[in-house]
Amino acid sequence: MKKSFFILISALLIIFTGCEAEIEPAENISKDEILSASEESNAESDGETELEERRFNDVSEILMYQIELYEKAYCGFPMDTDNEYSGIYKVAAAYMNDVDTYGRKVDINAEIRFICERWFEFDPVWENLRCSIDPLETVITVKEMEIGEESARILIAREFCGEELWDCEYVFTKMEADSAILSSEAEPLTLNGYYWKYESVTPITDEYTEEVIVITTAEELIEVCRRINAREPSYVNGRFVLGSNIDMTGYGWEPMGKAVDYAADIDNYLYAKVNTGFNGEFDGAGYTVYGINVFENSGGKCRGFFGTIGPFAYVHDLTVEGNILLDESGKVDNNSYAGGFSGVIYYGAKVENCHFRGNVKGNMNAGGFAGSIGYAPYATGEHYPGKTEVIGCSSEAEVTANYNCGGFAGDINGNIKDCDAIGNIYIVSQPYRPNIIGGFVGGLMSDIENCRSAVTIHYDVDAPDWMGNFIGEAVWEIKVKNCMVDTDNLHEGWRLIGMKHYKNCEIDIEKTDWHD
Repeated sequence: MKKSFFILISALLIIFTGCEAEIEPAENISKDEILSASEESNAESDGETELEERRFNDVSEILMYQIELYEKAYCGFPMDTDNEYSGIYKVAAAYMNDVDTYGRKVDINAEIRFICERWFEFDPVWENLRCSIDPLETVITVKEMEIGEESARILIAREFCGEELWDCEYVFTKMEADSAILSSEAEPLTLNGYYWKYESVTPITDEYTEEVIVITTAEELIEVCRRINAREPSYVNGRFVLGSNIDMTGYGWEPMGKAVDYAADIDNYLYAKVNTGFNGEFDGAGYTVYGINVFENSGGKCRGFFGTIGPFAYVHDLTVEGNILLDESGKVDNNSYAGGFSGVIYYGAKVENCHFRGNVKGNMNAGGFAGSIGYAPYATGEHYPGKTEVIGCSSEAEVTANYNCGGFAGDINGNIKDCDAIGNIYIVSQPYRPNIIGGFVGGLMSDIENCRSAVTIHYDVDAPDWMGNFIGEAVWEIKVKNCMVDTDNLHEGWRLIGMKHYKNCEIDIEKTDWHD
């Protein structure tokens, strides 16, 4: 009996030993085979969420996933936790979209708010935080990764729809995950009892600002303009300074800084290395460019010495003299922008101590200095470097237009201080019913301070609607501080402000003989 028992045990040992010899050691199995086996196993299991299936094995995986969420939902914009209306909550919403809550009682709004509080130290004002985030075609490449005991820094390169964006630096801080986090839907973002809070997100936008190019001749200025409009990154984001006055008489001029039509993707392209318009520094050094002639067919939709001054630009100490005119037919695109100094000044740009003297002929969105100041299509101001600043600038112009026009600007949304408008506005009756017209600005959507108008408006109408000696239309609860209108230029029967949409506007406009 004992002999038979030992024979049986020996046979079983031989069998198991043989089987064990056929098993390949784990370290020799390829990564693809492991992933394939894992995917098959996950496919067979029901009721598990995507993130439960995708458990993070190390800190770098968690951080890269959090960067992907941020890029997908917030386009790599700087964190703005001071603005309670910030769209930063969309990062948490994008995470919750990745979590399969089907069939479970989950308060998604509460979870999004909780993630905002812990991962961003941010409390959004919105009541309903649910939103569907369509994945963006952003390609991310790690350039630098530093992960320490308490913090981490990752620098990434990015592309969106084939357009190269500025690099972006992400900084995270390691935090202990308490029971509230470990019992929340965000628990999969923890590892070994810790989570990684977003500390800062910073696009690196100074790559092309080292060399300063000095411009002294018309030919050099034309070549700089050509290369900016050809969208060469080192020129679009370059630094330029005038070395003398420049006479452009007899030369053709294509407005500097083409507007790029990104349509609905303007948010995602905001931090493109080649953004819309001119985005560098242009220092006029107190000199004048004169003899400029821009026609409709040479300027596209944005006409002026600058076509478009982009959101990161700084233009200062420059005077321009010339004519911004229609083509021979006298027709203009109804959606165009015309200004002596610039057709459009984007939200975020800074323009200081700049001046225009000459003629501006447009249709709508026209002004002696700019067609539109603080332009921000398809995006809220939080995405931009800051409000537009136009300080110490002036226009002395004859403006001919029909709609949304002013002696200084067609419309304004920014910080405007110490600016003057002198000249005349000639209102034409076609193609629209004249509207939103003011001696200084047509449509005002922000505060202005220490600004003056000595502009005569030439147009007779029995009941002027949204037309004023200083402002055509005032939107929002704006403040107009310490401003002046020259009494010699007042249009009889017109109010200082044609239309105020809010009762709480603070208006301080003095009628005085300020202009000799």
